[in-house]
This record gives sequence, structure tokens and C-alpha cells, in this order.
Amino acid sequence: MMHDGTDAAGGQERLAAIDVGTNTIRLVVVEVASDRTFRVIDDERVRTRLGRSITETNALGDRAMADSAEAIAHFKNIAEGYGVNRLRAVATSAVRDATNGEAFASMIQSTIGIPLEIIPADEEARLAFLAVSSAFELGTNEVAVVDVGGGSTEVVLSSGEVIERICPLRLGAVKLTEQFGAQSAITGESYKAMRQYIRRHLRKKIGKPPFTPNLLIGTGGTFTNLAAMVMNRGVSGDVSENMPQSVRGYELQRSELKHFLNLLRKMPASERQGVPGLKADRADIIVAGLTIVDCLLKYLGVNRVRIHDQGIR
Repeated sequence: MMHDGTDAAGGQERLAAIDVGTNTIRLVVVEVASDRTFRVIDDERVRTRLGRSITETNALGDRAMADSAEAIAHFKNIAEGYGVNRLRAVATSAVRDATNGEAFASMIQSTIGIPLEIIPADEEARLAFLAVSSAFELGTNEVAVVDVGGGSTEVVLSSGEVIERICPLRLGAVKLTEQFGAQSAITGESYKAMRQYIRRHLRKKIGKPPFTPNLLIGTGGTFTNLAAMVMNRGVSGDVSENMPQSVRGYELQRSELKHFLNLLRKMPASERQGVPGLKADRADIIVAGLTIVDCLLKYLGVNRVRIHDQGIR
């Protein structure tokens, strides 16, 4: 049971959200003021690779479910420690697609006491868009908001804060890594096949875009790691000392993405882990993630990317 997280004197309340993704489980705890502004007081993540066996078996594996349940229980304890009075836990692509996804959600509720809501892809896209529109002033710009996850990618095309089109894509960094063997140095033939596969999917699911966006705003680990690599280019020694505190709002060009994509796809996973700014637990799936983004940029005719670092939370 959640404690009462409302500060009667200041009119503040504390809320928590747990995002159960294909690759990573995340927690954010915020303090909301009476004017509905908020500040983040904790933001944590743990990689459990819940969807690690989906491609082969269409089901969540026992070890992945156990690791994920442990992470969710840990995050529930953290949230209770902050005295939050509301906690929402949502599951996305891996649980949504798995044959035993409903059983996993039921197990989480019965053993941990948290209702785990399996949200549809359209809702996942809307939540990503809401997070972005609350972080940035969109004005009247025509933008593409893209959330690259481990099992799926959501694209929202909007005119300012008005959503014009939602395009859920069954393209994820973990899924494509497993499908095309991109964990380590990928052959030219496999890389070409992956790009062709992505392009066919974009033509089928997005069709002709209603406009050419001025900007692509990206959320998810692919984007935050890309920004960190660009910001730390040329850095040597202890990378942690040079890492930026936040990449939110950082902007980069497609040419910078292509530089790192062409560099990383030729590297074995062990060598990728030494690239400044790239987290070690992202090294095996970064090439697939960047390839999704690069194909989207080309398809939509966009060169400029802005980073958002909060996902759907």
C-alpha cells in the first residue's frame, strides 16, 4: 500500500511510474505542486531484457520474468520509501506481444501487489508524445516524435501539440538485433538486409507522411546514448567524469548519427563498449537502434534530431 504522499502545507503530492519495457525497466518519482508543475526526485533504470526470447519463442523466458519481477519489487520499495500516494506501472511491447504476457502481469499483481497495465501501442505513442510536449514548447512546428524501444518503435506526427498521425511499428532494437545478428560486427549483407526490412515496414505502416517534419524528437536509450557519444567525441580517459548530467534538449544532425552507425556496425561488441558515451549494456543493441532511427530520418526527410530523456514516464 502506498503512503500518503501529499504535503498538506505545500499542496504537493508525490507520484511514481514504472515502465516495464522489452530491454529496460525504469522508475521515475516526481513531486507535483498545486499548479501542476513537477520536479523529478528520482529516476532509475535496470536492464532485465524481459523480451530476450520473444523472437524465438514468442514467450517471456523464466529467467527474464524472474529478473523483471525482482526489479519491479525493488522499484515498488523505492517508491514507498518516498511516500508516494499513487503508483502506475505499465508494460509495453514485450509483455503485449508475448503469449504469456497476461500471465506475467497477473503474477506481478499477485506476488508484488502492483497492477501491471499492458498498454496498447497507440497509448504508448500518446504517452511518449505527452512527455515530449510537456518538456518542450512545440509551438506550430511540424514534428515527428519517435520512441525507439527494445520491441517496438512508436512514431507520432504532430502539428504543434495536435497529433496528426500515430504509427506503431513492430521494429525494436532488441528484436532486430536478434533477427539480423547485429550484436557484434555485422556483415555488409546482413546490414543491407536489415535496412531493407525496416524500409519495407515504414512504407507499409507510415505510408506517405502528411508533411515533412522540421524536427525529429527522439526518446529512449538509443537516442540518449547517441547524444552522449556525440557529446563525448574525442574524450579519452575516465568517460564517467566527462559524461553530461543530462542530454535533454541536445540537438544533433543525421550526419553525426551516420558517423557513429558506420563506426559501430563494424566493431565487435567488446570494442563498442569502449566508445565514450555508450553504456556497456547498450553496446549489443545500439546498431539496430541507430539503424531504425537513420531509416526513419531518411524516410521522413528530416536531418535534425532533438533528444528527450524521459521516455513514456
